[in-house]
Amino acid sequence: MLPQCNTIDLPSNGRRKVCASFDGGPMSTDGDARLLQGADNLLDHSARVAACFADHLDPAHCEHSVQDLVAQRLDGLALGYEDLNDHDNLHDDLLLALALGCHDVTGVSCARERDRGHPPPASSRLNWLALGWPEQVAGDRYKRILADPQQLDRSLVELFLDQQRSEPEQLVLPS
Repeated sequence: MLPQCNTIDLPSNGRRKVCASFDGGPMSTDGDARLLQGADNLLDHSARVAACFADHLDPAHCEHSVQDLVAQRLDGLALGYEDLNDHDNLHDDLLLALALGCHDVTGVSCARERDRGHPPPASSRLNWLALGWPEQVAGDRYKRILADPQQLDRSLVELFLDQQRSEPEQLVLPS
C-alpha cells in the first residue's frame, strides 16, 4: 500500500513557506507561475516592457503599478490566458499573486474594499494597458496609461536579441 501524501513542500518565497496541499483549500492550477517569476527575476522583462508606458495615474490612488499590470499580463499570456477577462478569475489565484510578488497574497490588506481578497488586479485594471495607445488616449480623461509603440517594438526586439548566443545576420519583423 502506498503512503498517503497530503502536502508537498515547495521552494520558499522569502520568509513565506509554500507547499502544495490536497485538502481542498484555496487551489491553483498554475504552478508554472513560480517558474515565470524566476525568469522575470533573471531577465527583468516586465520592468523593461513597463518602461515603455507613461503612467499618468495618481500613485496615491493606485493599488498596482504599471509594472505590476505588465507582469500579470505577460504571465497570463505565458500561462495560456490570452483574453483579459480570464484575469477576472486569475486575480483570485494565490500562486499567481505569489509569483507577481504581492506582499499580501490573500489580499486582505488591499486599500480599496472591492479589491480585498483579490491581490492581483482584475481585467478592468489590465484594460488600462490595452486602451493606452496614443490614438485612443487623446482627450480621454479616463485613459491615463500611455504606451509608446516604437519603444515597445524596440524593447521586444532587444529582449529577443539579449537571449541569442550571437546576433543574427538578419531579423525580419512583420509590419
